[in-house]
Amino acid sequence: MPMEVPVWSENEKEEDELDEEVRLTQEGGEQEWAIDSKRKWQCQKLLHQYGCLLGVWKCNINPYGGLVHIRISPGKIEAVDCRAPFDPDIKCSLRPKVIFDVRIQGGKVAVMCYSDWDNGSHSANLMVEETAEGKGPQFYLKCNSCSNHEIPSDRDEGMGVLRKWLKEEYNNENLLFFQPHMVQLVLMKYMTMHSLHKHPLTFEALEFQKCSRDSIILTPGVFKGTYSSHGVELVMVTIEDQRIIATKLTVRQQVVDSHAPEEFSKMSTVPLLARTQRDVNVPTGGRTMVTLFLLTNPQGDPNVPAGEVTFDVDLSRPVTDDGQPPAEAGSCQARELHLPQAYEARYRNYPPTYRARYHGKGQIASHGFVSPQWTPGHFVLFNDDMFGFLWLELLAFSVYSRTTEPFLR
Repeated sequence: MPMEVPVWSENEKEEDELDEEVRLTQEGGEQEWAIDSKRKWQCQKLLHQYGCLLGVWKCNINPYGGLVHIRISPGKIEAVDCRAPFDPDIKCSLRPKVIFDVRIQGGKVAVMCYSDWDNGSHSANLMVEETAEGKGPQFYLKCNSCSNHEIPSDRDEGMGVLRKWLKEEYNNENLLFFQPHMVQLVLMKYMTMHSLHKHPLTFEALEFQKCSRDSIILTPGVFKGTYSSHGVELVMVTIEDQRIIATKLTVRQQVVDSHAPEEFSKMSTVPLLARTQRDVNVPTGGRTMVTLFLLTNPQGDPNVPAGEVTFDVDLSRPVTDDGQPPAEAGSCQARELHLPQAYEARYRNYPPTYRARYHGKGQIASHGFVSPQWTPGHFVLFNDDMFGFLWLELLAFSVYSRTTEPFLR
């Protein structure tokens, strides 16, 4: 069950306050708190209890998902939605957008939420769940003014909000006029993203896999990849040892546990939560390493939503050309990539040569993740920061580039 803890009380031990100030200053850096010493002391004294939220989280938005970085900002803690770059620029940085922050207001801690069309901020509540065995950290955000996120009823005002959102999301406010085939996909996402706060948003800690770099062909991590008309999406690459397991990054439907609404009605602060180890250690032990790449979507689309496996690759099955000796198949020797003209590639600036190529399978589905099925493909490794996936039956080539943000490395 969620628990509550009151704001820092005045009768706590002095040494605990000092220890916490030192910890927060070391974590955020002295330059992060660009305020006078009295104000800084107050911020550190009140905000230290939110340190459990610092890190990277998955936002449970069905079907699109989301990647959120919670960080220290001058005088506050803020949550930044890390959106994929504009299609097809996978080499560009993620696009940050603040969705809520925790600040000092009137001498008290306040959680403030931001909307697309309201330039100001408004109040919200946070609730952190106790970490159960076998379950990662999780918290909820409940906006106290959900109407501020909804599409305005006034036609002119609503069109202004739509144009602003199209510019922010697709870098083209006239997208619907020049690409009519995108109307259904775009308007569906527009409606979904502006009705999120009717229910509390759920955030789950994102786990990062650790592997011995000497033992694997590709370092696990977050990549940006092209997905045809769905644009650029973020994917998490993980590696399994010795066995093939179709593991998912669990992203549930946009519903909240039955206890959440009642708890929010009487909640005012976020409880202390001990940070948990979020790294998955993969033992090597001198064994033959890695038989499968698993790729899951922290961000998704209406066909294959966030949390589902987008493709997997069996590293025991290298692609062998007719004139290529079997012993060299899949080895890390540079070979030219000859992409047939019939294949669509949204991103063309990939290296001319690749290091390895393996058989795999990609997941496709009808709208709403109806009738999901696997289709054959090839995993093409260019280097540790870029790879591609050939969808053989779809005649498409998706290209993926590693994220460069320090908090994702």
